[in-house]
Amino acid sequence: MHASDERAAMLTLCSKLIEKNSPEELSCFITECARKVLLMIQKRLDEDILREIVNSFFLEKLHLVCEKIVNTRPLNPSGYFYKAVENFVYSWLSKRNKQKVVSLDSPIDSLQTSRDDPESVEFIDVISAEDDKLTESLVDVLAEEYFEPFVSFCKRKRTDMFLYICFLISQHYNESDRFRNPSWSQANVYKIIERTRKFLREFQEEFSIEDRVLGKILETFYQNECRRYENR
Repeated sequence: MHASDERAAMLTLCSKLIEKNSPEELSCFITECARKVLLMIQKRLDEDILREIVNSFFLEKLHLVCEKIVNTRPLNPSGYFYKAVENFVYSWLSKRNKQKVVSLDSPIDSLQTSRDDPESVEFIDVISAEDDKLTESLVDVLAEEYFEPFVSFCKRKRTDMFLYICFLISQHYNESDRFRNPSWSQANVYKIIERTRKFLREFQEEFSIEDRVLGKILETFYQNECRRYENR
């Protein structure tokens, strides 16, 4: 089977798994998902932006999301797909609000390399105060939405994952002794850190979470769940 045929077959199966009868219905579903998310964010719907987002999703994300659904068979494929579209919309809008401008105050050899364009040495990212607030608000909304699923994910994986995560985050605040079990050897610590990082990567992949959103989730987790864990 040619690659194009395999891709078409996967999209057809993906459509059926999320209860759409054809790739055409899948396309309509993507558009409606993106429309709902945009209406939650914007005061009025910009159809041009909606089209750009949908086209970008088809080019950049659709194949990956469908591949994940087909291979892992999540319990709620439609919900998983909607979340993937939702995350993509937030990410797309966040990137769109970043403006690349030439820094007139800095010498050419001191310009920072842009994260979005690693090969660029003549531009730096500048985000206006208004756009910065918008970006942070999008991160906050997603972090709040995925916090409870994260806690549930921890409980489902293993009973001591709460402690492991608290210990991992505590190192960032130079408080590693706060959650370290006295019985842990240094070898234990290395294994725990690696196991916890692997767990966080699994959560990111399953829910399609951006790094900044995960960082916000972990910050809230440390302030709330770790404090409760410590005081029980």
